[in-house]
Amino acid sequence: MNKNEKIKLLADLVAIRSMNDNEEAVAEYLAAFLDKYGIDLKLSNMHRIELI
Repeated sequence: MNKNEKIKLLADLVAIRSMNDNEEAVAEYLAAFLDKYGIDLKLSNMHRIELI
């Protein structure tokens, strides 16, 4: 991952409105991002969305 890709990732994450129990959008974004790199994961929604 080059510097520009890292900056875009950070900018995208900061742009997602995730305050006050709205973390699901961040988890979904990261899940899609990590999936591109073949990283196995799942989203858990027991009380709050968690990236596992």
